[in-house]
Amino acid sequence: MSLFSHAARALAWSRGLSAKTLEVALLASPGKSLDAVTTLLGVYLLVLGGLRLVQAANAWCERRASGV
Repeated sequence: MSLFSHAARALAWSRGLSAKTLEVALLASPGKSLDAVTTLLGVYLLVLGGLRLVQAANAWCERRASGV
């Protein structure tokens, strides 16, 4: 199994988890929902950026190994 499929699976999992967390946060305290949305968006962007860095590093290593 390639690194990309693991990354895609992790991204899909994190999206589902963040959606459920947001749903609970909105139901629990509607007054603080904007804070919850902002925090979850920040976490999502950090995870997405980390996955992109891993993908870029993997592509760089593969290109270097192939001698291109």
